[in-house]
Amino acid sequence: MLVRPLLVGGILCAGGISAGATDSSHGTALPAGEQCIETVADGGLENTDGTTIWRQESMAFGSPVCSVDLCGGPEPRSGSWHAWFGGTTGAETSFIEQDVTLPVAASAELVFWLEIQGTALDAPGELTVSLDDNVLLRADFSRGARPYERRAFDVSRFADGLTYTLRFAFDNGGGDPTDRTSFLVDDISLEVCTTSVPPLLRTQTEHLLGLRSDAADQNSDAVLDSADVVMALRNS
Repeated sequence: MLVRPLLVGGILCAGGISAGATDSSHGTALPAGEQCIETVADGGLENTDGTTIWRQESMAFGSPVCSVDLCGGPEPRSGSWHAWFGGTTGAETSFIEQDVTLPVAASAELVFWLEIQGTALDAPGELTVSLDDNVLLRADFSRGARPYERRAFDVSRFADGLTYTLRFAFDNGGGDPTDRTSFLVDDISLEVCTTSVPPLLRTQTEHLLGLRSDAADQNSDAVLDSADVVMALRNS
């Protein structure tokens, strides 16, 4: 399994994907040390059976998950599949959603790529992105067409060990006889990361801060954040 280095408060730490352990009082938690985990399954929407990962529905088309071969129209950002919301003058509501469990962690970020197309600035249609009832984005065509752009949202407040429904939903308010909008979504990720200090760096930092003597227990559970590390190293 590939791992990648992660930069925490200016300190380069060993990182990787790790399954979470369970804490009965707080739900799922990441292990100590710098760790990140991806919580979205099939973020590229490449699972073409359309049933096992993303729950999905479209009043007009059955499902908003499309490939060029199946739906025609615009290209996905990557791979062969993406979610195409709208694209009709008739009445349309549609969504994709899945449940994600966010381990107890210091940070969490939702990232996806969004392209917006339309035929008029007042063309009906709105895409809503939410975690449960918490709306993160409402997008429409009022600012005109936009190519695929990276959209990122800090959702650290939800990294509490609980399960949430990540939902992308479209509604065009009954449609319009002449104008339409399209919202294309691809490459969805929701990654949670700790900012715990690895054991060796923790010990060195505690010595620098005067929190530990040579005879102290080397398995201390004292919490150090990245600011502690940076301050200790600057003053050393």
